[in-house]
Amino acid sequence: MIVAGLAVLTVSAACGDEAEAPTAQVIRETVVVKETVVVKETVEVQKIVEQTVVVEKPVIQTQVVEKIVVQTATPAPAPTVPPAAASVGAITAAADNIFNPIGTPRFNAVQSPHLKLGFFEPPYRLVRASATDRSLVPQQWLGLGWTMGPNSAYVDVKIRKGVQFHKKYGEVSADDWVFSFNDANPSITAGATNDMGGDIAALFKGAEKIDAETVRFTFNVFQSNWLERYMSSFWEGHVIYSKKLFDEKGPEGMRDILVGTGPLQVVKYEAAKEILMEAFPDYWATPSAAKTVRVIQVIETSTRKAMLQTGLVDITHLPVKDRVDVLKDGFVLGNEGYLGENAIAFGGNWWETTHVQKGTPIARTLDLTKPWISKSEAEDPAGWEKARKVREALAIAMDRGALNKGIMLDQGFEGYTPGWPAAEAGFKATWKYTYDLAKAKALLKEAGLENGFTLDWWVGPSGDGVTLGEAIGGIWQSELKIKTEFDRTVYGTVFRPSIVNRSVNKIWWCGTDGINFPVTWPKGFLLSTMSDGGFMCGTEHAKFGQIFLDMAKSSDQVKLKELTTQYFDEMRRTLVQVGVVDVPQYPVYNPNRIASWAMLPEGKGVVGGLNALFAAKPK
Repeated sequence: MIVAGLAVLTVSAACGDEAEAPTAQVIRETVVVKETVVVKETVEVQKIVEQTVVVEKPVIQTQVVEKIVVQTATPAPAPTVPPAAASVGAITAAADNIFNPIGTPRFNAVQSPHLKLGFFEPPYRLVRASATDRSLVPQQWLGLGWTMGPNSAYVDVKIRKGVQFHKKYGEVSADDWVFSFNDANPSITAGATNDMGGDIAALFKGAEKIDAETVRFTFNVFQSNWLERYMSSFWEGHVIYSKKLFDEKGPEGMRDILVGTGPLQVVKYEAAKEILMEAFPDYWATPSAAKTVRVIQVIETSTRKAMLQTGLVDITHLPVKDRVDVLKDGFVLGNEGYLGENAIAFGGNWWETTHVQKGTPIARTLDLTKPWISKSEAEDPAGWEKARKVREALAIAMDRGALNKGIMLDQGFEGYTPGWPAAEAGFKATWKYTYDLAKAKALLKEAGLENGFTLDWWVGPSGDGVTLGEAIGGIWQSELKIKTEFDRTVYGTVFRPSIVNRSVNKIWWCGTDGINFPVTWPKGFLLSTMSDGGFMCGTEHAKFGQIFLDMAKSSDQVKLKELTTQYFDEMRRTLVQVGVVDVPQYPVYNPNRIASWAMLPEGKGVVGGLNALFAAKPK
């Protein structure tokens, strides 16, 4: 019996001048604590193979304060480095996408994979509270303690001294932190397309050096999850780059030079082929277990499976049906997984003409030849309703239960609202979609599309998304006369840029604000102009943006739950995103080649969830 857990997220830190145990909290006298609310749910999912996956829903632990004057926090300390730790042996992993080598903050549109691969690092890690407590707490890493300014106007972060960059680029300084965040921020650096650029611009006005050990981040819109979501290893935390390298080479010259601070440093990075990394000898914390780590790109699922089975690779990720097969053969799940959310985003619905927060003009081009795209409801009510009927017809013309059972081997859950699982308390029955082909046909007839149309769908190069998409597309073709043309290109090459520049007019798999997050985290960022300049999920709708702004400034759990409910009510009304199936995902490895692999908790799932390869210990 194999037991593996999905991430449980606790917004929590040990507070005070000294490092405490991860679960302890002490608030300075300047903060009046009114209430502490803890919400926790555990859902156990029995598998049809010889494994049990425990899906633990995120936990949010919130301090509600009357007036914040100054709040100083010290996350859990980093682990002590073993005195005799040495890097030995080699491991090889295979992923369907290794993305591109980009070393300049402003250009790095694939930063989060670099973070997960282990050569770039974020300010903090999120780790398990203890061996028995599966919730997550922040851990000091490149960042130490932090002090929140009056009225949450800014946060001052203390940085760790003695951290070395790769390739002899010296010790990390406050100047490196400021450069890393500001160069990636499109509101500061024009044209920046960093993976986290839109998020950083919405969260921070900018970063500035206070002294040699302190960096101040002034909030644009304060969010209580600023550390966990934007500055940690769990999701897509921003990383630290070398300003010295930038000063020497400039933005273009730095583009192809990968200099980070992680336990692994890049020896060779050939896009679409392989990444060769080696242990960084001057790493400040526990060194990489393996001396060399190689990650090769293998798009085809069957090839990755065969390579694992024949010993050509030690670690990989596989769709559910193939994962079940190799588990029967004695291969092992990684100890950390994530809940993979298969949800459809109807791209191209640009309904805002001004930025929801700034009020500045927003220029977008609508492709009204696509039946699911329309002008805003206020501008063209009839056209908007026609497009909504198309989206509803597509949403109800899929049998989620059959898809889960037939393709996911009944290991997943029917999905409806991206970010709020149907099994979680508070989910409304009205958010569900009932499989109804007769109604779907009637809706298309009302929209004047009873003879069907052609639909473009980005499903990615391989994996469960392709299998699901083809199955759904087959139903739409046979029952609704809708021809689906599948885009199976690699995400980062062409498709992601179309999302960032808002030229996208396809549907695609997009899970908005994350099913692995607490439902009371701010919602609506990725479906509004708040995300302008960065990644998003196909629609810009001012109501979603306003809900995000209202949630960002609140810490009242009751109010936050109400706002989240409003968000999903509006999503169900507009149908700009439609859930299909949510499935636990885990990497798999060969226990005859890997002695142990202490992964980090995972919330995102890029590179197939292959995080912390530096912790995989070869036999």
